[in-house]
Amino acid sequence: MEGDPDVDLIMERPLYQPVVAVPITERPEALGTTSADTAPLYEVDAVDLDLLRSRVRTLLRDSAQASLADVAAAFPLEQGVAELLGYYTIASQTGAAADGETAEAELVLRNLRSGRMYWVRAPNVIFLPELSL
Repeated sequence: MEGDPDVDLIMERPLYQPVVAVPITERPEALGTTSADTAPLYEVDAVDLDLLRSRVRTLLRDSAQASLADVAAAFPLEQGVAELLGYYTIASQTGAAADGETAEAELVLRNLRSGRMYWVRAPNVIFLPELSL
């Protein structure tokens, strides 16, 4: 009859069905291999954040802003990934304008111990002079 309420009983609802897991047929390490030994990139005792800050300040004296790519071009990254992470640490502490969503920087990392060079594609950040470095 028109106007009668609909009755939905809880027992009429289906039981929970878990999502079927997708089987992985190959081991992840079998999907690809690297051609370079990256271990030297991580062989660093300590990174001097004050030195990295002074490098950024040096570039900001002459320009309105400095990107991570600009800093790496002026002061080559010689302590591997640790030095790169040092710049990201400074950017996060100072609130440097992150441009990583839209731009990537192609950086060259040189290991002083082995002399090998590595090319890295990483999110770019912009350092501004009004930030407290």
